[in-house]
Amino acid sequence: MINRTFARTIALLVLATLGGIPMQALGGGYSDYHRHYFARYFLAELNGYNEIPSISTPATGRFKAKLDRDSGSIEFELSYENLTDRFCDARIHFGQEHTDGGEIVWLCATKDGCPGQPPEDLVVVDCPEDGEPLTGTITEDDVVTQAKQGIQAGEFDKLVAAMKAGATYVNLHTDENAGGLIRGQVEITSKRRYRFSHW
Repeated sequence: MINRTFARTIALLVLATLGGIPMQALGGGYSDYHRHYFARYFLAELNGYNEIPSISTPATGRFKAKLDRDSGSIEFELSYENLTDRFCDARIHFGQEHTDGGEIVWLCATKDGCPGQPPEDLVVVDCPEDGEPLTGTITEDDVVTQAKQGIQAGEFDKLVAAMKAGATYVNLHTDENAGGLIRGQVEITSKRRYRFSHW
């Protein structure tokens, strides 16, 4: 006979996976392990204070992403406003908050005269010039090598694991701020917060 508590836990996990109930409703029976395993939605709030060293700037940004485990891809949108100079590139870096880490994904790059450039053999879209949000899809083909940090090109699963662990950040670079103008740590979020995260 199936234990009632066990059966209830299984039912709640199924509902959470299908988006029927929020993660918080599972209470103490829903461990961090399960939260990370089922995580699909991610969010990062970008500003200059998160840079190293911090930058005082009116620029802000928001990155949101949705993982599709079946296809091995991540859909993303990067919105921003009040940039003080030209948008040169945006990257996902492998590093905890308040640390510098190497880039493992290039979200976009402006190839005309900007200081930071992606590897020559990497296909990267141009950054928007009109302030429109940057949207796209990340696959294993977009993951680049950071050998000193244990990531090789194409290791999509390691990218996802780092995002779930809170060990990635998005950095938006500009002409005058080659090291980054605004950045934000990528965190797991709820489906509801993901859907209603707009400017």
